[in-house]
Amino acid sequence: MAAAPDHELDSIVGAALKALVESGADRQHIGAFAASFRTEVSQILGRQAQAPVEPDLLGLVRQALTDVLQAGVALPTPPVASQQRATKPVYVRVNGQRTAVSIGTALLQDLAQREGGLDKARARVREVAMQSPPETTNRSAWVTDALKKLLSSSSEPPTASRH
Repeated sequence: MAAAPDHELDSIVGAALKALVESGADRQHIGAFAASFRTEVSQILGRQAQAPVEPDLLGLVRQALTDVLQAGVALPTPPVASQQRATKPVYVRVNGQRTAVSIGTALLQDLAQREGGLDKARARVREVAMQSPPETTNRSAWVTDALKKLLSSSSEPPTASRH
């Protein structure tokens, strides 16, 4: 025989599986057949069937991780948390329309210190936003400028927000 014993055995089992599939057998029967038929054919041919080698999945994962870490592949960085963003949205109502203005985080923190808390600072942002002219195209920039002027003028004491 020119073919290796395992190759001949694989060919016989493969032909039988192909015939089963073509006959319309369901997956369960094909799977059960594939698991047992190789052993039966080996016994008929008088050969010792080698047990299929199952891969060590945990070992493969460990090896892949080791390779990645040794290669120095950069891990993805987590998304920026809202506390670390350069700006924060403050939701306001201008001319009856609900919208958001983006205020620099540092500016919002300074305003919170002056006003006595973040809620009061947001209320102040809402008050300032309502004063913006209707034709303002970049309301966030307009409100930011107005808040900077407000913070730079130390003569105006903080006021309670209106609700």
